[in-house]
This record gives sequence, C-alpha cells and structure tokens, in this order.
Amino acid sequence: PDFENTATLFTIHNIQYQGRYPREVMELINVGYEHFYAAGPFEYYDQVNLMKAGLVYADLCS
Repeated sequence: PDFENTATLFTIHNIQYQGRYPREVMELINVGYEHFYAAGPFEYYDQVNLMKAGLVYADLCS
C-alpha cells in the first residue's frame, strides 16, 4: 500500500551473476509456483532466474 505507485529501476552491474537456482527456491523467496512456467517471468531453462524476473517486473532498466 505505501509503495503501490512507486516505479522501480533495475540496474545490471554484472550480467554473469543472474541468480539462477533450482525451482525449489520459489518456496524460499515466498513466490508462488504460478509465476514459474515455460517462458514465464521467473523460468529460464527450467531454473529460477532472479535477474530475468527483475527485468520483467521493473519499470525501467539500466
């Protein structure tokens, strides 16, 4: 509620470190499996990719 209308900027410093993990990490980060599907925001070659999700959900990227 407090940040409902706040825009986000996702900045990539080193694309080598993408935060790629097994799909089971979805439970640890409290994100439902409904966000993990082929070509979805978190899925990348059957792994969770946090950088991809950041790019998908950010309002701006740099």
